[in-house]
Amino acid sequence: MKTIACLLLLITLSGQSAYSKGNGNLKKYRNTKLGCEFLYPRKYKLATCGGLYDLRQRVGFDVIPGDGEPEVYVVMLPMGLEQALRDDVNSLFEKVGGNWIRRGRGADSPTSPISGRGSKGLYAITVCGISDETGFHAAGGDCLSVALNKGERTFLIESDGTVPPHQVLNTIVRTFRIN
Repeated sequence: MKTIACLLLLITLSGQSAYSKGNGNLKKYRNTKLGCEFLYPRKYKLATCGGLYDLRQRVGFDVIPGDGEPEVYVVMLPMGLEQALRDDVNSLFEKVGGNWIRRGRGADSPTSPISGRGSKGLYAITVCGISDETGFHAAGGDCLSVALNKGERTFLIESDGTVPPHQVLNTIVRTFRIN
């Protein structure tokens, strides 16, 4: 038993140490207008996003320079979690039989609960397709969809199929704080 406890402590400490050393690769994003802050990989560049028909408050990150579109974005919806999931302009989530699912290309994905730093919500990873220089590939790429809520503010964090979902979960989502 003592060996297992020591092993767990060693794993925890080495994980913290690796995170601290790797923290130089992360930058802090803070937006008082949106009311949130989080860490993101230094190689991500802030990008403009949103269009004429999507006027939600949002911030995007250009992960693949030169393609003109953000691959990761964060949207703030001034409403509770259930309403945000029902009213999302992209209709990503749907409640079926009392459970939320994430609509995907050809298949739906179950959602999992997520919480931390004073917020709660859900996330899903689903096949979403990717667009690249060779065209659109419907079966390629996994997208991450996260909804984090605190009170009457819900943040949707999305990645397209070109960014591995675990990268966004392990940086932005893990460090996300709603102020």
